[in-house]
Amino acid sequence: CTEGFMCIEYTEDLAAGNAHAHLKPNDDCGNYGIVRFKLAENEFRIEETITNKLEDRANAMFVFRKQPKRLRRPSEMRRASELLGLAVPGSRRASDAFPGVASAYDWLVAVTIDGFLLYRNLISLGTSQLLSLKLPANVRNVPIRPMHSTSALTFASNDTIFVAGTRRHLYLWNIASEQLLRAVDAHFGRILNLLSISNPHQNLLISSSIDHSIKIWNMENIFEKSYSISTMDQPIERILIAKNNPSLAVVQTRKYLGIWDIRSHRFITTLVANVHGAVVTDCLLAADGKTIIAVESETLLVWELRTQSVVHSLPAVSVHQIVFLYREHFLGVVYKQLDTPEHKVARFAVYSLPNFEPHFSYEYPCRMFREATVMKDGRTVCLVVLFKGHDSLQTIDVVEKLFKHKFRPRQVKKQKDVIVHRVLGSSTNSNHIIVMDGDARGCVWDMKNRKLLRVLPNFNGVVSSDGKLGLYAPTKGGLYIIDMKSGNTLRTLIGAVAEGVNDVITAFTPNSLHVLYYHNGHKTLRCYRVSDGSLVGTFRPHAQLTCWTADASGSTIVIGGQDGSLLSTILYDDLIYEEVKLKLAQLPSRKHLADYLHVPYGTSQVDEIFDVRNLGAVTAAVTRFKSLIGGGANTK
Repeated sequence: CTEGFMCIEYTEDLAAGNAHAHLKPNDDCGNYGIVRFKLAENEFRIEETITNKLEDRANAMFVFRKQPKRLRRPSEMRRASELLGLAVPGSRRASDAFPGVASAYDWLVAVTIDGFLLYRNLISLGTSQLLSLKLPANVRNVPIRPMHSTSALTFASNDTIFVAGTRRHLYLWNIASEQLLRAVDAHFGRILNLLSISNPHQNLLISSSIDHSIKIWNMENIFEKSYSISTMDQPIERILIAKNNPSLAVVQTRKYLGIWDIRSHRFITTLVANVHGAVVTDCLLAADGKTIIAVESETLLVWELRTQSVVHSLPAVSVHQIVFLYREHFLGVVYKQLDTPEHKVARFAVYSLPNFEPHFSYEYPCRMFREATVMKDGRTVCLVVLFKGHDSLQTIDVVEKLFKHKFRPRQVKKQKDVIVHRVLGSSTNSNHIIVMDGDARGCVWDMKNRKLLRVLPNFNGVVSSDGKLGLYAPTKGGLYIIDMKSGNTLRTLIGAVAEGVNDVITAFTPNSLHVLYYHNGHKTLRCYRVSDGSLVGTFRPHAQLTCWTADASGSTIVIGGQDGSLLSTILYDDLIYEEVKLKLAQLPSRKHLADYLHVPYGTSQVDEIFDVRNLGAVTAAVTRFKSLIGGGANTK
């Protein structure tokens, strides 16, 4: 090879400067330039100066040699002339520039700190063109070592599009207009290589990344509009929906709380008091959706959603549980007062809301830290205490500060010990509780009379809202609806199957009309109709499911994923919900159905809470969220 390109340095004084530098030809000259050289008689001769106005050294230079295909038809010749943007002196027709075979030409691409320089040399036509393509203002080509570039480069769409992979983004320019057409968030890691395929049947771009993925892009629709889907960067641990405002949802992760409008699937803001190292362990959402109580970094916080600020706080070390009491007038907190292998002491404290004034406190020993159970009246709390070395049940009226009942839940007097795993309150009677003494066994007790009412031998602790039905889902497979009055199997939804041991999650919808069943092995969420036991539908989420919740009507299911994604789904059962099609039409992705059914798409109740007519607070919150955890992923 006797020809090539190089970047040279200009100086005003050759004697005082670098021996390899060149004298500036004029005052308008920059510090560096790019030239085409030729090796002749053992010396380099500069044949052509491509540019001499560079202020910074070129990071790297690449040469792309192109050999266009044979063009036979005049229409193909004219099309090739338009694609290449040729202006041939003295030629009136495109066929003059392409006498049967298009001329070979070279692309020189120089990588600079703020963009790319493209130089095109048409060898046989004697013409050339210099293009300058600039990156966005906040993007730079930073080399990791001299004469090296981390950007992957290629030409696509018959050399009409220049593509650069800088970090994890793809940048596409129109060569003819030198305009940046599109920036695509393509990968999760740095892009390593790019390859384009352009033929009459395919117009593709292939990219590989350090994230161990290879993606194939269709250049015909890569310029279509994309939509940003906001996700949390942490696994979702809990989802709460406001009882009186079903459009508002609070999503809890380990580091912060996220506020969503699930009707329009719109992320609103994030709530975090300590932006550096916050740990959120529990949260509660008021029924009106205006207040959130959270435990963050051993501190109880009261958030006001309208101002997105903390109005009250209280130091709270080793909180095990928080719960609303007596129509949300009080807050119950279970503390781990003493936690050693030999002794465990819990403390149940009651505070008046919203100013956290102490109302009641009670310390008690326990075998294991268990959650307090709130009875139907909202003022009676049942605690599992350790009394004389045995698990016992203690009920307290938190409003009157009165200790009511205390006894051991033994089925017979000769029974030595009962280890209580969980305690469930009855939704129909304030004196009835369900004591779970195993993973699949429960007993119904009358607290007032200290009497065993019935035994549920096959029961997982899931009860319908009316208290009449329960669920039994063994880990080896199967799903059964049981009668809570008799303990017998009322209906079989999934028969006994040999699928091995898997984690399953079961729940009734709030109106007790459907049963939701998630199987970790199949990774599917199935829905069954309670009335006849038929399968309504099966939903396979894109990621592992961690939690879900439903609105009061039971027709909207909000799902949280292990990858931090939030999904809003509609339970389409026209036999139960006659107007489900109208609700489906109000989804953002079903606006064509709303237009067809002439359904108005109204404003969300969430806007009334946040007063989005004044976007100052919301904009500031969203900006703070993006600065903390970054934006969402793009999808086509």
